[in-house]
Amino acid sequence: MTKPKLINIEEFVKQGFLQEVNRQFLHAHGLALSVSIDDDDGSYELKCIWDYRDDPEGIIYDLKNSDEKRLKKFRKNVDNVEAERQKHLTTRNELFETDYGVEPIP
Repeated sequence: MTKPKLINIEEFVKQGFLQEVNRQFLHAHGLALSVSIDDDDGSYELKCIWDYRDDPEGIIYDLKNSDEKRLKKFRKNVDNVEAERQKHLTTRNELFETDYGVEPIP
């Protein structure tokens, strides 16, 4: 394994990782990772985890009622995240003997 680099929160958001972490995992559990953007300098900061675990639907983006501009942004983010996943998938599948790239718990 190579020495890790760091990704700043702004890039994490702009590349779609925050969206997909929330959409694919946290929202289904009634949680959402929140980021704030400073109005003065535009800096990004991890803020908190929203907790809607008492709501039966969890948290949703309500994409079916979104306009095309918002949907285009969501699709771009999905494409970015999927491209990154694909870069690692073959190696991870071989390493973990899976077909979905997620490290199993023995």
